[in-house]
Amino acid sequence: MPKTSSIPSVESTVPHDAGSVTGDTPVFFTIASRNYLGYALSLMQSVAAQHPASPRYLCLVDQDDDQSVRSPWFDVVSIAQLGLPHFDAFVFRYDIMELNTAVKPWMFAWLRRHQPKRALIYLDPDIVLVDRMRALEQAFAAGAMLVLTPHLLAPVEDDDHPGELAILRSGTYNCGFVAMGAHAQADHMIRWWSDKLEHGCVVDLAAGLFTDQKWMDLAPGLFDDVTILRDPGYNVAYWNLSQRRISLHEGHWYANGSPLVFVHFSGVSLDFPAQFSRHQNRHTAASIGELRVLYDDYLRTLTANHQTEYARAPYAFGRFADSTPIAAAHRQVYRRLFDTNGSAAILHPQRIDRRVFDAPSEAVSHRDGLPITRLMYEIWRRRSDLHQAFDLSERDGRIGFIRWYIRTAERELGIAREHVEMVHAAFDGAAVNARSMISQSTNSTTGSPLALGMREPMRRIGAACIALIDWTCQHRYALALYRQVPEGLRRQIRRGLEALAYTPTPRVANSIAPVVAPPRTDQPDGLNLIGYARGEFGVAEILRSFVQTLQRSDLPFSVRNFDVGVSSRQEDRSIDAYLADDLDHSTNVFFINADQMPVVHQHLGPEAFAGRYNIGYWFWELENFPAEWDPAFDLVDEVWVSTDFIRAAVQARTRKPVVVIPNAVEVDASVQLDRAHFGIAQNEFVYLFSYDFNSWVSRKNPDAVIRAFRSAFPSDRHDVRLLIKSINGQRHPQRLRALLDAVADDGRIEIRDGFLSRVEMWALQGCCDAYVSLHRAEGFGLGMAESMLLGKPVVATAYSGNLAFMHSENSCLVDYVMIPVRQGEYPDWRGQHWADPDVAHAAHYLRRLVDEPLYAQSIGARARNSLRNGRSHAVTLAAIQARLAQIRGLRATPAISDTHSSAA
Repeated sequence: MPKTSSIPSVESTVPHDAGSVTGDTPVFFTIASRNYLGYALSLMQSVAAQHPASPRYLCLVDQDDDQSVRSPWFDVVSIAQLGLPHFDAFVFRYDIMELNTAVKPWMFAWLRRHQPKRALIYLDPDIVLVDRMRALEQAFAAGAMLVLTPHLLAPVEDDDHPGELAILRSGTYNCGFVAMGAHAQADHMIRWWSDKLEHGCVVDLAAGLFTDQKWMDLAPGLFDDVTILRDPGYNVAYWNLSQRRISLHEGHWYANGSPLVFVHFSGVSLDFPAQFSRHQNRHTAASIGELRVLYDDYLRTLTANHQTEYARAPYAFGRFADSTPIAAAHRQVYRRLFDTNGSAAILHPQRIDRRVFDAPSEAVSHRDGLPITRLMYEIWRRRSDLHQAFDLSERDGRIGFIRWYIRTAERELGIAREHVEMVHAAFDGAAVNARSMISQSTNSTTGSPLALGMREPMRRIGAACIALIDWTCQHRYALALYRQVPEGLRRQIRRGLEALAYTPTPRVANSIAPVVAPPRTDQPDGLNLIGYARGEFGVAEILRSFVQTLQRSDLPFSVRNFDVGVSSRQEDRSIDAYLADDLDHSTNVFFINADQMPVVHQHLGPEAFAGRYNIGYWFWELENFPAEWDPAFDLVDEVWVSTDFIRAAVQARTRKPVVVIPNAVEVDASVQLDRAHFGIAQNEFVYLFSYDFNSWVSRKNPDAVIRAFRSAFPSDRHDVRLLIKSINGQRHPQRLRALLDAVADDGRIEIRDGFLSRVEMWALQGCCDAYVSLHRAEGFGLGMAESMLLGKPVVATAYSGNLAFMHSENSCLVDYVMIPVRQGEYPDWRGQHWADPDVAHAAHYLRRLVDEPLYAQSIGARARNSLRNGRSHAVTLAAIQARLAQIRGLRATPAISDTHSSAA
């Protein structure tokens, strides 16, 4: 961590001198944890420039155990000095953002005790002052007790984020700025505010709370002498920039013609300078007009103040006493069941027995041995998409949610493995008991296992009976009849049917003709594309690619958006024009992987599948397709895949057709963003590697990429750079921090985590010289394919789905050996193997591409030609049309054995 002696001085600023402070000089303070100290330093330097005589304080919401945060720009007040009630409980109940907000009134109270005759001004650490606060000083002189600024001073005229509804939900006033005069009622107001924030400083929009801001909405009505400062020069930020024109004239800044006083750079990150703010989609660095000058200067100041290094600082209150990470759901369970305002208070939750989180939730009735723990329930309770997908009052809803939790909790929610393994073991036990029960009941005369050849028909019967019951229950007369059957018997019948429906299918040969549903006469021939239309991850990109392909044909189609259970960002609106709520066509294509197909069925209902030909476009990265996903085959008539590698894995588990439909690869190079836009030096050979933290780091294997780069280029070679571009690192902070720490000693390796638009990502790929992927397994490898289409040489492991478009003539394929997949490295890891790439061989290629420009150009040119010829929209469209013609023939003459859709 950098010492304050290395912080550069800022022109026209001086550290404050307590001896020069006068009685009417306001006090400025901010609140930050260690990971935001670069922002806090930048703020206080700007305060010193405009109010040089004012005292400046930093409230440190972190451990204060060394001198690394001491600075001439502010005095430090530790969170431990504030006198928080039940300190251990207080810092546990809130996450880092909530806690930094919750302590605000206590810091006001601390300053009131130490500076009782001075006005107090709080500013978020990501604010910069550019002028003196004259209007605020006038408000204090007029007797103001509290001064606030609204988020908006004019209506929002478009639908971009955030709109007026989003502002309404988060609060009328932005509490990144709160000013309090030396007023007789100030202490009364602070006591009220402290009382509300002790337990109510949470982000819970469903409960009407957004940290301190929703409470502050009440202040103008509850207290006298509250001033609402409607000056457009105060609190300029991404949420109001569209209504405030920023200009620079003769060295002075203005907002709508008024002096610009301070800018709130909320959401600004050094990792993504082009984005302007990660909290919005309205502005980019290129679109903010004259403010770009101030913005670029701010980024330089953050860099000079070592914010990149500070961002890696560990957070003192982010782990239990044994160093296990505290997830958001831990804090939520604690607040609901064990907080100090309840009857079962635990005052020192950092040392809590974590088995209390795995106890059955009191809010869910428990039966059938299907565990819904307190931790699981809290996750479900907070997400409306999970409410819609999984009805926990029903057995199939609990099964679906448990499966979702086992797959998702550790990777995407930061839940410690111990909590997931406990649920997995209990669920496996329940599944074994159910299968045992049905096996015994159907073979009671012989005691032998259910005949292998009968398992699939019996499972289909069970699924059909459940679907029939669910359909008839939509009618009140059937419901009245069912209610005449004793509840216990109803449950017993359903459990038996579910045991049939969920019995895994054994591996079978692909020797039986598919069972095909006849077309419904009320539907036109065409495609319903169902998937994550706005998602910013691989499967969603494939859906949008298919839309681009079908635009080139006369085949009618529409897109049904599905976003249940998605934690990644969903802001790509490029195919919104094709969205429809109805499924008007005769064929469904689900761009949703097999593990989520039961969720789709439950969410859309059986009627979405019945009478249609249902196709799953699935991805998988290992050689063996998970047996636990077998129920997904009952919901589709056939499976489409992108590569032969996936086809081999899927075909081994089903009799149904598995057809390779190659997805098209395209890039839009019409938007010209150069290296300067991305902050990339012109004289470096740049390798790009990109991945999603949600896609399992062990599979993407960034460590091998880093080792290969370092092996290829000694530390004294500075004409090369490795740019690692990731997304969803904020959902996996421990893994992101480990990655940052792994490269901290090598300035040639840069980590950039966060989202770019598709156009920006294509532009970034175009600005780099080559792409590298030392993956252990890939279903396809979109980043490699796009880079090749851009004419970039690609160094990649010679294994798995990427070999569908890569060979020794158009890419640099790296040798490997097969190794076992270890526990926790990937779903369904038992008995699986994947590639371990040869780092030395990869280093050889990395070095050769830099040292032999003609070789690099040759490989890149061949790569471009291969992708243009083999992965074009024309190729994809031809494959789709050919297969649909075959399907029409099958549907015209359905198999005699069964004339109903397998999903009906």
